[in-house]
Amino acid sequence: MKIAFATTDEKNINDHFGRAGMFAVYDISKDGSRFVEIRKFADGEDTSITSTREQGQVHEDLVQAKVDRLSDCRIVYLTEIGGPAELTRLLTSPAQSWHAEEYSRIVKDKAMRRHVVKVASDLVNQVYQGDELSESVSDAMGELTTAAGVTNGAQHINKYVSEAYDFITA
Repeated sequence: MKIAFATTDEKNINDHFGRAGMFAVYDISKDGSRFVEIRKFADGEDTSITSTREQGQVHEDLVQAKVDRLSDCRIVYLTEIGGPAELTRLLTSPAQSWHAEEYSRIVKDKAMRRHVVKVASDLVNQVYQGDELSESVSDAMGELTTAAGVTNGAQHINKYVSEAYDFITA
């Protein structure tokens, strides 16, 4: 089974699907895992996609071409993906299952980041209004600490290759 990783450095999962200029492709089987290739779409950012966002069908065709080039990969790991229409197209593409668990982690991570910003904004507003902060600061620090523990940024590809191998051999 082939899996792909959106990456900028060939080591970490750290790129958005549309922006990704390359994907590291691995083959996972019961016998182990092996690096297959780097599927290059561009040097650096894939500007053919990012610069055509407002060009309707041109943009859609370029995204679909990227989906098609990755269609032999059963799982694709990435940090972000476009809106609901893009996600729906990717999830319904034949012969592949995009990693829903990873996407849900990303959605949760973004929600937690929004929560952190809201809590911090509320604290700033309380300071400007001259409200008592002793309990608020303590509660907010607890919320921020909990939220910060959920976000984890780029993940190393080897972690997921290992998890995929463990899943196949279980």
